Amino acid sequence: MPTNRLTAFQLFYILILDGVGAMMISAGINFAAAYAMYTHNWESDPTYGTGSPPLFLFSLPTSLVGDAAITTIIQCILTWLIPLVLVNLDLAQGRVAPIGFVPEPTSRWVRCLFLLDQHQREPNGERKRRGQQDHRPDDPEVNPDEETELTARHPTDHNTANSGTKQQGISVITTTAVCASSPFRSPSPSSPSRSPQSPDSNHNKNKTISNRHHNSNNLLRTLCSTLALAGYPRGAGVTGLAWFVLGQLGRGLLLAVGAFGVLIGPTIGVLAATGTRYGGDWVFPGAWAGPVFKLVYGGVLGLLTSPAVALFWMVRAGWLANRIRRDCGGVLREP
Repeated sequence: MPTNRLTAFQLFYILILDGVGAMMISAGINFAAAYAMYTHNWESDPTYGTGSPPLFLFSLPTSLVGDAAITTIIQCILTWLIPLVLVNLDLAQGRVAPIGFVPEPTSRWVRCLFLLDQHQREPNGERKRRGQQDHRPDDPEVNPDEETELTARHPTDHNTANSGTKQQGISVITTTAVCASSPFRSPSPSSPSRSPQSPDSNHNKNKTISNRHHNSNNLLRTLCSTLALAGYPRGAGVTGLAWFVLGQLGRGLLLAVGAFGVLIGPTIGVLAATGTRYGGDWVFPGAWAGPVFKLVYGGVLGLLTSPAVALFWMVRAGWLANRIRRDCGGVLREP
């Protein structure tokens, strides 16, 4: 369920798992890339290398500011795309709870940034009435077997939904099949095989096939839930997929612009203080200047951006969960 405050585990997830973890991974990758880029220039002559210019703060082609700009763009795009999958997967499987106390924005541009208007919203209660009264077996949006199975498996939750009471839990489950596809549903336990009585070998074979089919359904449901939490439009074709990917790349570039604007000032200040003045620029002789710079810069960039991206998706998931509870009559299920 969405939380009404930041819990200890949410802080641990954002700051330690996403923040410190991303810092260590980013620092290591950037150090390895810089080692391959810069150290071979210093193997024969530690002052000027094998005919290559030393590293400068501003002067091309070995500008550390230019290196920082390229590093920021590439790393921020990856930092956006990777948590898009991993954080939303954790949210879909109930490993971390959405953040539910942030008010949903009303600005058109902020809602567009957070992918909140992918579908037209229905009036409050309309979805619930349509799900409770108008679902039919031939309706492609409704699966009556799934509703029956949910009701049979969780009779207490079904009755609680009708009475309007709330229970503590992590996952969101709805009273109708329309809302049963909520991205916050946890994988349900395996149901017993419905095959008729047969010898042990046939029974075990049927049970194995049933379990495989159930696991495949759970995997598909988890994938669909993850994509839904990431804002992927339901039923989008190739064109919709292309626009979705371009939109995510654009958000990654926006993240890069913001991160570069925050970090470039302190970066120039620290490099100017540690470099050697050379004309109107600063020079950084030595084989390890480049790798050490990229290690520190990449680590700080990961520590700054990765928690922000995780927070983005957790807050968005909280708005979606609150909308499900409000519009679809969702109730909370004990884990």
